[in-house]
Amino acid sequence: MKLTPLKTTLWMSLIFIAGYTILVACIYPNTLRMMEANSWLNDWILQFFRWPWVGAFLMSIPPCAAMTLTALLLRIIRLPRLMPASLLVALWLAYQYPPTPEYKWGEDRLFSEKMKSDEQLFNYQRMASERQWKELCQTIRRDKTASTTLGARYLLLAESAMGTLAENLFTHPITETEQFLFRGYNNSITCIFNCQFYDNLGVWDECFHQAQEYAMSQRDFCFRGVCMMVDYSIAEAEWRVAEKLLVVLDEALFYHDFVADRRAKIAEGRKLKPVNDAPLRQDNFVSGYSFQNEMARLFQYKIGDQEKVQEYIMCSMLIRKHIPQFCKALSMMPRYKKPITELPTPFQQAIEINNSQGTALKDAPIGSYAYYYYNTEIPETEKRFEGTATN
Repeated sequence: MKLTPLKTTLWMSLIFIAGYTILVACIYPNTLRMMEANSWLNDWILQFFRWPWVGAFLMSIPPCAAMTLTALLLRIIRLPRLMPASLLVALWLAYQYPPTPEYKWGEDRLFSEKMKSDEQLFNYQRMASERQWKELCQTIRRDKTASTTLGARYLLLAESAMGTLAENLFTHPITETEQFLFRGYNNSITCIFNCQFYDNLGVWDECFHQAQEYAMSQRDFCFRGVCMMVDYSIAEAEWRVAEKLLVVLDEALFYHDFVADRRAKIAEGRKLKPVNDAPLRQDNFVSGYSFQNEMARLFQYKIGDQEKVQEYIMCSMLIRKHIPQFCKALSMMPRYKKPITELPTPFQQAIEINNSQGTALKDAPIGSYAYYYYNTEIPETEKRFEGTATN
């Protein structure tokens, strides 16, 4: 069968759509999902991006349409032999306008480093949300992003979630307590991470706050932010707040299953706890104190997962080289009331350094607390909190 220029163009259109859909859905699945999650009710078409393959197919339509129009124009001006060249238009548009939640001209390209970096970030967010902590650690190390701002924080978060933070803390590039989360920043990336950080601690009040800040950082309250606010309202037994959010979310096209599931959880929760008798705001002023003092307040008022809170308190003291205070506080922590030989290795080394008055373990290897203690300078950003440690 002889292919005419028109048939050739049609075949190229089909091949382009199939190739683009497979390529983008395989390389950027988390980015495509994020386009849907960051959209709102009026972004009707973006709701289909919940499924990466459907989103990638929809993304292929505009460049394919441009290719078809270019081919028709060439035929009208009687240049049919050039019609197959219209594929170049589709390829240029596909490269120039990749799938990304926040497109920036000149920065976002289909295979740009920024697109790859965004896909990594969204993948880390997804695994943390699904509590795939071991896989998250393996992925960050495979991506070689353990020393980056986000990679290091997600590694530390995963270590805390797995209960290995104290043991492995000084194998990571950390020199100040503010590296555990983001403080003093407020954008979509930092709000999501902080939300996951406090979710790991079980501080639902602050989780709701961070989810709200995230939702407000978008053009409008986005699906993802509202879904998180619903879940944290349920965790706090704030049934009325959750119900009001579900009424709005129920207007979306593909969230009826989410709404039905959460309404069932609300009905079940109300049987166990009809009214939330907790104060509207817990006695925890997030970012109002140094990180160590913030964790100390969570410990004092028994807010959140106390074992993880205690671990953060003790690790903060080690990072700031407050050895005498560390040894004093260790006996006050229920989690660590055990023989010295059963404590995490950095704790044992800190006790030995304290007992020797700063002379023991000076030849310790890199990655140990003793090496950190003798060879690492505390940054000025951390020194500003000197004198504020909780005794």
